[in-house]
Amino acid sequence: MPVYFIRSQQIQDRRLEISGPLAHHLRDVLRVRPGERLHLVDETEKGYVGEVESIDRSVLLVRLVEPLPRPPFSRLSITLGQALLKGDKMDWVIQKGTELGVSRIVPLISRRTVVHARRGKEGGQLERWQRIALEAAQQSGRWNIPQIERIQDFSAWVQAAPQKAVRLILWEKEPAGKDRTTFEARPPDTPVVALVGPEGGFEVEEVNKGIGAGFLPVSLGPRMLRAETASLTIIALLQHCWGDLK
Repeated sequence: MPVYFIRSQQIQDRRLEISGPLAHHLRDVLRVRPGERLHLVDETEKGYVGEVESIDRSVLLVRLVEPLPRPPFSRLSITLGQALLKGDKMDWVIQKGTELGVSRIVPLISRRTVVHARRGKEGGQLERWQRIALEAAQQSGRWNIPQIERIQDFSAWVQAAPQKAVRLILWEKEPAGKDRTTFEARPPDTPVVALVGPEGGFEVEEVNKGIGAGFLPVSLGPRMLRAETASLTIIALLQHCWGDLK
């Protein structure tokens, strides 16, 4: 069942008013009616079951009736370093990556990146991506929202990537299955960083920079995958190995 994010300060005497875009979504898109129950989660990841008491043109009044038990969740923290993709492909990776449980997404500018943020509009683009992540988290029943970071340069970011994480860079020229012992022996609760290139992939020099920064090149097999397919494949594989996709 979807969850909807609220702020704890909205709650007064076990009731809260929902307004703005969420109220519009519940009232006009989902056609919620009085008496229906909603699953709500606040910024502290505390869950509530709320019952809609009344609806007007701008506000839903909701009464909190009982705590919402927290579902099992993955202890795996995945950071996806994704080179910017054309069109709506980046939106799609953010949406589906959120559904698969990624913790953080870092948009990157690499040498073969063919799309760049418009000067002066980076903030609006980041806000839109964060909204996509929020809506995907709600739809998939997540109790937290992945962080979408500002667009960064590939070369600078790989040097600053978390040193204690298992760091992987996808490269189609790496022999499949080669030397996986480094990350298969990952200690429990170690975070993972996965780098995925743009439509044309990473250049050899970029892969070498990643290796020099501690990244392990990995292949996803003999087939040539689209960039957006590769992103979701590596997330799903990581969740299968160490997360909650068993």
